[in-house]
Amino acid sequence: MFYENILSSFQEKLNEILSVQDRNFVVQADLGIRHCQKTLYALKKKLGNINFQDSAEEIHFFKNIKVEPMRYLIYFLEIRLCEVKVPVVQERYQLKSLKKETQRINEFFAKHQELVLYMNLRYDHYDLQYFTRAYQHTFCLTNSYSYLTDQIFNTSHDVLWAKIKGYILYAKYLNQKIAALKLDHHNLCSEPSTNYVLEWTSSKAAAVELIYAIYSSHIIHQKYGIKDIAEVFEHIFNIDLGDYYHIYSEIRSRKVNRTKLIDSLKESLVKKMDESDE
Repeated sequence: MFYENILSSFQEKLNEILSVQDRNFVVQADLGIRHCQKTLYALKKKLGNINFQDSAEEIHFFKNIKVEPMRYLIYFLEIRLCEVKVPVVQERYQLKSLKKETQRINEFFAKHQELVLYMNLRYDHYDLQYFTRAYQHTFCLTNSYSYLTDQIFNTSHDVLWAKIKGYILYAKYLNQKIAALKLDHHNLCSEPSTNYVLEWTSSKAAAVELIYAIYSSHIIHQKYGIKDIAEVFEHIFNIDLGDYYHIYSEIRSRKVNRTKLIDSLKESLVKKMDESDE
């Protein structure tokens, strides 16, 4: 058929794009978008010069062939947008953004569950209406990719079917990204390699003062917030800080010596140095 060479070249280049190690997702998505658009344009150009022998051939093209570059186009478009939207710092904000995306995808599948079920069960009794151009205007479907539609290159459901398949790929990407972020957070809070437990002997207020001093001085990466530092601190010293935001508010309201622990640490270190010099 007219599309065999086009689809073969598409798959070869796609595998090359997807196989890059240590990839930058934005760069990869941009390459993928351009490759998919180029392939879809080639298919559309070829289609304008031929006629399908029968409806079965037309159904096969719009149900199984065009959907391949189209689903990856949708996949790459979603990834590029996601990578731009996700906050740069602090895992909890990144996770919140990604979970909001998964909710949007779940709502999409819930809305189109009938077509998902139809395709998953390999039904074909509506294929003539869904995947031939004769019924293109029978169904009023809306989608985010209307700029790609026209009377020659689209049926009533082919773009929606491609979007379903593209979102399946995108959902896998979201799950992997969420799992990686959770793993990073777990490693941050993982148990120390030593077999003993450090015991915090000062007050909770002193601990909170030190946590906020570490955070405000930027001596660790700025992607970690107060909550991250506090969780690590509680784990290392086996202490429950409780409402450390309220404790910090009390520290701020001190009339004198608001940095009691920090001042004490400085005095103790200077004294230790002086003793070592003697």
